[in-house]
Amino acid sequence: MHFTTQKFPPQMRQVVWREAIFSHCGEFQLEFDREATSASLQVRRIGSLPCVRLNQSLRRVFRTDAAAMRAQADDGFVLLQLAGHAQLTQFDQRASLSPGDVTMIDAGAPFEINLNERNAQICVHVPKDRLASQVAGWEGRFASKLPPSTSYLLHSLVSSAFGPADCFSKEQGEILANAFLSLLATGWNSCTGDEAAPFEAASEIVQKVKSYIIAHLADEALSPRMIASATAVSERHLHRLFNAEGQSVSHWIRQCRLERCANDLRNPSLRARSITDIAFGWGFNDSAHFSRLFRKEFAMAPRDYRRAVLSH
Repeated sequence: MHFTTQKFPPQMRQVVWREAIFSHCGEFQLEFDREATSASLQVRRIGSLPCVRLNQSLRRVFRTDAAAMRAQADDGFVLLQLAGHAQLTQFDQRASLSPGDVTMIDAGAPFEINLNERNAQICVHVPKDRLASQVAGWEGRFASKLPPSTSYLLHSLVSSAFGPADCFSKEQGEILANAFLSLLATGWNSCTGDEAAPFEAASEIVQKVKSYIIAHLADEALSPRMIASATAVSERHLHRLFNAEGQSVSHWIRQCRLERCANDLRNPSLRARSITDIAFGWGFNDSAHFSRLFRKEFAMAPRDYRRAVLSH
């Protein structure tokens, strides 16, 4: 699949590009460097791994705390820089990206990419469970760069996915996906640094953080940045602690809020309280979004859930 803004009038290009990014990459905020933008994307797969090639002229791409909390948090984005230069920031870690560099972004956490010029990148979506099975210490690798030799091999492999459509079979694609993950693992396992260092009293820190979160669930402004500041933990370390448990901070907050809402919906004394009021009382700020999350978690709409549990 190939999409370009060039077939649209200049005054429409920013709008259609935002929609294309939202549809194929996720919920990101975009800042353009000029009114009329020329941009394109190409969607392919490496076996079971979706990948998107982006060619765009932007000032900044970022995901806010709120958007990260709404996002599916079970993917990592492996970013391959093809052209132009960019600066990535996530978890208090910064990486300057030049053509040929490879780094990784946590899709379930806020980040920022500043672009100095027209950029071309390939973004490969990799489920975190596959990262965990292949890459030792993957949760500490976000916003750090792979060694140049591994980056070169990954660029060569991924570029093959953007040759002629259907140039290899499903089986061949999965072989390439496994090779991609093996190269990723080899590159990061060869790195040394503080990511591999053990964290003292991690369980005590997690308990302190979780206690703070529970005490502030009703605050819709609750975010990883706010939590890190209040508990004297770096934002990067905060995300790493939760990733070590197989989840993100934002996901844990959502789960806690949904459980509190379900408890209130089961409470006969709160029967007269509206579902929206209950949801907003636990930090949600969009009733439709809450209903979708609740249905996904409990396999029924909040109204049906309340009716079912209170009818017994």
